[in-house]
Amino acid sequence: MDREVESEYLEKAEALLRSGRYHEALDLYDQILAKDLRNPQALYEKANILLQLRQYKEAERTYDAAIELAPDLVASHYGKAFTYQEQHKYEAAIRLYDEVLSLDKTYYDAYLNKGVCYHKMRSYGSALDCYDRALELGFDFAEIFFNRGLVFEEQHEYREAMEAYDEASKRNPADTEAILYKAMILDRIGRYQSAIECYDKVIELDSYEIKAFVNKGLCLHELGEHVASIDCYDKALALNSRDTDVYLNKSEALRVLQRYEEEIACYDRILELEPENDGAYYDKAAVYALLGLNPEALLNLKKSIRLNQRNGELAKDDVDFSRMRSNPAFQRLIGR
Repeated sequence: MDREVESEYLEKAEALLRSGRYHEALDLYDQILAKDLRNPQALYEKANILLQLRQYKEAERTYDAAIELAPDLVASHYGKAFTYQEQHKYEAAIRLYDEVLSLDKTYYDAYLNKGVCYHKMRSYGSALDCYDRALELGFDFAEIFFNRGLVFEEQHEYREAMEAYDEASKRNPADTEAILYKAMILDRIGRYQSAIECYDKVIELDSYEIKAFVNKGLCLHELGEHVASIDCYDKALALNSRDTDVYLNKSEALRVLQRYEEEIACYDRILELEPENDGAYYDKAAVYALLGLNPEALLNLKKSIRLNQRNGELAKDDVDFSRMRSNPAFQRLIGR
């Protein structure tokens, strides 16, 4: 294949890749390689597509073929290392990242992903060393600080983690992930108001971030602001009306406010989505018991126990059923 035709094929393949048409691009690279098996660039590009398609063994073989023809093509070594990383072969990936860095000491992605591999292996100090080395080389990027935050957070070093997330946010103010992770730490350590302020920043940047609405609602619930928490849950449900956990969170706030009919509606929606959800039947039975509607309570408790026998044991000491303790049907149902 002459250079002009090859260049045309390569351009077409790149255009197909940009539009996500991986198999068509793969076919073009195969056509190039059918004419020229010793084309390291085509082999490298083909290997990248195979990696995207998660055809890892074939990707490895193709990177190896590219490396054999062009040992100094650093990107092929990196691609093979990343293939191992994607298969969770972290030690092998680290060895290959070291090969990359022996060829090019400034290869940023090798430092970054070598750090990720060490993190996955819980070698936290080694992970931080990789990120620190990247910073020393001038790679002052948000993802380095974000990854440092993840390492610190996993070790419960929350102050250092939040500082790292702050640094990531400074470098990429439009990205919500670092702010969200900081908010979740503040939430976890009971600093609910500060967490809410972070969730509000996330929502300001991305009004479709469901987790921010849900977690803000949970913080407001902890602060006793149940009406406001319900508003957050409703906003989350407007984005995803099939999330049963959010309905459950909302039901807890409604219980505190004694808005029992709305609480029952939450359980009905959960059961519409998950007909075998024994917890929803149990909680619905508890509400009916609180309302003194014994037949409805017994019906739902029976369904709950049929799905999960342990619910009968729970009901024996559950204060929500205290008004039914002497009811013979209730006693028979729970085995007393």
